[in-house]
Amino acid sequence: MAIRKRCPRCGGNLEVLRTFSHCSGCFYFEDYWSDPEIENLKALREAKEMISYNENEINSKEEAEQDEKDCA
Repeated sequence: MAIRKRCPRCGGNLEVLRTFSHCSGCFYFEDYWSDPEIENLKALREAKEMISYNENEINSKEEAEQDEKDCA
């Protein structure tokens, strides 16, 4: 199902579809697909951040336990 909007370039009809939008008057085009490689790199970066966060949490807990042992 297409939605009609105003084209930002020429003011004509912009047909908005699920994956792209286009204007038949001036051939304006918007692509809504994501590049799979970019999305994969984002996911890997987020996974790396989660792993490093978990490692930091474990290290801080170990340090806190060590401090408690040193104080006793």
